Amino acid sequence: MNSQQYDIIIIGGGAIGLSAAYHCAQAEKRVLLLEQFEFINDKHSSKGIARFFRLIYSDVMLCKLARSSYALWRELEIKSQQKLFDKTGVLFYGVGGEKLHLGDLTKLPQVMSSLGIAYEEFDSRSLQKRFPVLKSISDETVGIYQEDAGILHAKTILQTLRKLAQENGADLHENESVKSVHSHQSDGLITVHTSRAKYQAQKAILAPGGWTNEILKHLDVKLNLEAWLMTYAHYSIDSERYRYPMWCFFGNMNYSGLPFVAPSGQMKVLIDFTKAKYESPKDCSFEPDLDMVRLMNTFLKENFHGVAIEPSAIKTCFYTMTPDKNLILDFVPGHENIVLFTGGTGQAFKFVPLLGHILSQLTLAGKTEYNIDAFSILRSGILA
Repeated sequence: MNSQQYDIIIIGGGAIGLSAAYHCAQAEKRVLLLEQFEFINDKHSSKGIARFFRLIYSDVMLCKLARSSYALWRELEIKSQQKLFDKTGVLFYGVGGEKLHLGDLTKLPQVMSSLGIAYEEFDSRSLQKRFPVLKSISDETVGIYQEDAGILHAKTILQTLRKLAQENGADLHENESVKSVHSHQSDGLITVHTSRAKYQAQKAILAPGGWTNEILKHLDVKLNLEAWLMTYAHYSIDSERYRYPMWCFFGNMNYSGLPFVAPSGQMKVLIDFTKAKYESPKDCSFEPDLDMVRLMNTFLKENFHGVAIEPSAIKTCFYTMTPDKNLILDFVPGHENIVLFTGGTGQAFKFVPLLGHILSQLTLAGKTEYNIDAFSILRSGILA
């Protein structure tokens, strides 16, 4: 079988893979992107119409990366002439303590202040006055509001990145699954066999999300990853009577809500907990957990005005989780010409343009100016 030649082969056509394809093609490299499903599908972690963007973190490094991403989102809007982001601000509120993806509510002010990021603080009384849509606020409740946050239009972003990658010359193949990956030490080439053809390239980027170990097994590498099937729902809201901020609640359970700008009158709500944990997405049922829906129903009834008692839609997505709940962005051990991103842990979408940029830098130059030390594949607990 004759092989088709490229400079870079990218495996995985979700938001991160598409972003990497765009950045590499923009550098005038011959790029092939392989996606086992369609580019817009219900099995990506990138699925859905809307995602969070926020600067507010209790981790300084993540806060700095989010700020860099913010500038790149705006740059991407200008280049594409597409509306990708609606600025809404975000409210973090609750009784403090550290939560899975949100960090530590009590440490947020210190981090924001150290980086010169403006924010507002509230006690229970001022919080209720500023956000009258909230109810049942305890005296211990505190809040932090940060204005540089908003809604990323996820489906539009995927379509935009695909278009920009193609316009810059990248070959994008959907419904083409990878059967094997071989890295040849003798000539430095990477050979990829798929369900359709054979391809070769000098370098590769792997961004296969939950299917990472299905690809890495060909390179004799395995990571400690889990696929978490998350249940979320859409609720009708009385947006004419109340103002609904984008919000994240800290309590015994962690809830978050994202009121849609378009279509309006709906809010996406997620509980950041699941019992459905799998070794791979291929084991997932993709069936929603109705126990999670009941918890969301109860929380919204007790804590918000003007929200429907039952959801208008119930959906699922999966997180690719690492043991320490942090991203992996590094070279594959033993393969200096293969760069990997995985372990999005439900927080990677906000970094899409930056992660694509960093992947292209690592691939083309072997280094990046961004501090990604915390994302090392060699940190404790990652390699199986």
